[in-house]
Parts: sequence; C-alpha cells; structure tokens
Amino acid sequence: MTSSPNSPTRRSIARGAAWSAPALVLATPALAHAASGAGGGPDLAVSTSMGGSQPYVNGAAGSQSATVSNVGGKAFTASASVTIGVSEFFTNPSVSGSGWAVTGRVPSSGETLYTLTYGPQIPAGTSTPPVTISWTYNKTTSGDSGGLWCAEIINDPAGGGNDSLCRVWSGQGA
Repeated sequence: MTSSPNSPTRRSIARGAAWSAPALVLATPALAHAASGAGGGPDLAVSTSMGGSQPYVNGAAGSQSATVSNVGGKAFTASASVTIGVSEFFTNPSVSGSGWAVTGRVPSSGETLYTLTYGPQIPAGTSTPPVTISWTYNKTTSGDSGGLWCAEIINDPAGGGNDSLCRVWSGQGA
C-alpha cells in the first residue's frame, strides 16, 4: 500500500505526528434503477453529441449523434428505440450507424422526429454504436436561429431521468 503525500507514514507517527482512528466505511446498496450487478434489470441511458462548428452558417455540414448504454445489471433483449428531433434548418439528413434502422419519420412543427431502432440486444454494461444524423444547415433568410435537439429512449423498461438528453445549437442566416 502506498501513502498519499498528505497522509502520515509510520515513521512520522513514531515522531509524534497526529494520528486519528481509521474511519469505518459502510457499503450502501445502489439504487435499483442504477444497479450494475446481477440483481438489477436492464436500464438504458442515452448520451448525445453534436458535430460541426457553431454557430452554423448557411451551407455548413453538421451532425447529431446518440449512443444508448445499458447501465443495468441484465441484458436488454428487445430492440432499443430512440427519437431524435431534426430542425427544419437541418436539410438533406442522412442516418448512419451499425445496427441502427430508421423505423419512423414524422414531420412536426419546426422539426422532423426520427424514430431510430437498434436491433441487436444490449448486454449489461455495454453501449450501442452511435447513430448519427448528418445534415446541411440551410437558413436562407437573415437572422440568427437556434434551439434544442433532444434524443429520447422510448422503450426503457426501467424508465428514469437518464432516458433523454438535449443539446443546444445555434446558427446564422444567409
């Protein structure tokens, strides 16, 4: 065992350094939704990233990516599904990612919602490859734009606060 620079050594204690009784450390069980042992069920969490240089300018390429992780204690044996909103200013979108498929595409006010599904199971403690939507920023009128884009897991059996994550983006018009 090595000592940290601030902890006393046996030699310094023998010379009169302060000594305190060792602390008793008690282990506490993890919350059920964050279990990582064999006792917990599957629990999915999403992480996101955004590519390209912001603020986006007219004609610039960019992307948004999501990865789903199984932070639970058992394999997720169904297909994982995630929705991702793509702004009306992000044109010519293309989706890529090993094991991912577009299973829905619904235009809504100011964006298009994509439903993306990962087919293979997700073992406990592992993550999917990222799914990426690449696009071109296209705002032909002057003025700034911006907003949030969010990725949300729609079929996590554990539910919880780790099922969605949003990113802020900004752009400038032509």
